[in-house]
Amino acid sequence: MVPGSGCGTVPGKKQPMKTNDVLRLALLFLARRKVRTLLTVLGVVIGTVCIVLMLSVGISSYEGLQGTIESRSALTEIRVLSESGGLRTGDIEEISQIKHVKAVSPLLSLPGRLSTGTYEAFVTLTGVLPDVLELEFAEGGMFPAAAGSRQLVVGGNAVREFVDPRSPPDYRDWEAWEAYSPDIQWLEAEFAFRFGYGAAAEEEEEPGSQPEEPVVPMRVCGVTERTENAESGSIYIDLEAARQILMDNVEQAEAAGLSLNSCREVLVRVESMDCVEGVLHQIRERGFEAVSDIEYIHEMRSEQGRQLLQLLMIGLVSLLVSAIGIANTMYAGILERRRDIGIMKVLGMKRARVQALFVTEAACLGVLGGLIGLGLSAAALSAVNAGMHSGTLFGMSIEPEGQISIPFWVGAGAVLTACGTGILAGLWPASRAARMSPLEAMRQDR
Repeated sequence: MVPGSGCGTVPGKKQPMKTNDVLRLALLFLARRKVRTLLTVLGVVIGTVCIVLMLSVGISSYEGLQGTIESRSALTEIRVLSESGGLRTGDIEEISQIKHVKAVSPLLSLPGRLSTGTYEAFVTLTGVLPDVLELEFAEGGMFPAAAGSRQLVVGGNAVREFVDPRSPPDYRDWEAWEAYSPDIQWLEAEFAFRFGYGAAAEEEEEPGSQPEEPVVPMRVCGVTERTENAESGSIYIDLEAARQILMDNVEQAEAAGLSLNSCREVLVRVESMDCVEGVLHQIRERGFEAVSDIEYIHEMRSEQGRQLLQLLMIGLVSLLVSAIGIANTMYAGILERRRDIGIMKVLGMKRARVQALFVTEAACLGVLGGLIGLGLSAAALSAVNAGMHSGTLFGMSIEPEGQISIPFWVGAGAVLTACGTGILAGLWPASRAARMSPLEAMRQDR
């Protein structure tokens, strides 16, 4: 007699089995075969752990890399380059007329030595129009657009270039170099700029062998936040002020290969990130060489997407193996319980209910394995987060101080996928059980 089959029956009348009775009976059958159930569930657990871990690592790596790229990239910038004849005023005007271009500025490089007090740095000042820059300031602000305004904006990382030659920082100690900051009152100090490549060689030459470089007095009007952007390592001066320095120092400008009539690089600011690719295409159509960080981002997104898909496929293969285990368990269970199936049919259980019973049993195997796998995955990731701050896992790079988490949709999706796998694996055995005739099921020989 099937346990529970006679509950609530009325003599002479067949009572339909309720849904909760089906669930209770399915769990009872699983509990009777503890070892087989445990081994089948273990296969689902392994498949679920593979899916959850690999997807979580892949997604966390993708998000970490995305954040790093965005923090290091100016996503609305396009740089137009020319190594030959240079970009002239007419070229710059043509680029500025392109739709969605917000601002355009030539970039003029002024090499030299910048010093204040006992601190000095060999730098390249970048002459640029302030309208094309988008900077976040730690102190001070942007310089005014004026030829006579010899004010500087110093990047947050560029401040470390200023060192006291008598007591320089230990460049071999990375942590000390990262924490290094010169003792300079940036907005109050007076700076002297020696223009030209000869400024870097003054100390190596004997006195009088190099002509004395002209000294240009300057002040700092702002210091930017320290970020991983290229702007954080630059020092900016107004474009017209930079041109004025060139005109005042023609000999040094010619020695540095600098020209007032053309430039080798132009910075283009686009209205929004969504417009960058279109503007980039139009610039290239006009015969200019142009680059943008947005292309690098798309390339990295595609590569990460491919890796994420590969990890997902590995997890699904593991779950497919567990589905075969569920189907095998269910089929073996049907052969062992043919007499029970016959008794249930004799007592009035309809074919649909018989099929639902075995499908429910398979679904319980999937859900149980999915929940256990999700719990083990969470525990494993907690251990990983506690012991690893950077490196690679499953071929995916983990950013420093990155935390791998399980997105809600990944956890829920993994459990639902495990449940679905169990249901699909149990459909054929359940259908076979439902098609058994009572006489066939009651046969003694198996």
